[in-house]
Amino acid sequence: MGGISTGKLMSSEYQGSHCLEMRGDVSLENNGGFVQMRFAIQQTPPESAIGIYLEAAGNQIIFGMHLRTLSLDAPWQSFRSSFRPALSWQKFFLPFSQFKAHRTEQDFLLPELRSIGLVSIGEAGPCQLFVRRMAFYQTAP
Repeated sequence: MGGISTGKLMSSEYQGSHCLEMRGDVSLENNGGFVQMRFAIQQTPPESAIGIYLEAAGNQIIFGMHLRTLSLDAPWQSFRSSFRPALSWQKFFLPFSQFKAHRTEQDFLLPELRSIGLVSIGEAGPCQLFVRRMAFYQTAP
């Protein structure tokens, strides 16, 4: 390990909205390959939640949403989905049923959710992601 990707997370203003901004440069050198912002889950999500709602904009590359649960031990294990934000704000509904287990045989268990990562991974180059809202949702859009 020991990648040389660089990134920063900051409070920002984008297209008239207060948001979080992740900006960086993904390098594949030295076993690197990602830039990430991660959100710890402090309370058990509602049992009725069927996915995660996200309002985001970005530099039109594919970003991953990586979920980690209490049953995952290794840092490379997660449940993954992806989205591609445009330059202007978009709404994304990412149902838990579309997340795929990555390097684990565990099942995704919502009560065990402990963090959500938004990640630019595996493709070298600049990344920029703006997030103004993220929440669990209970009914399909």
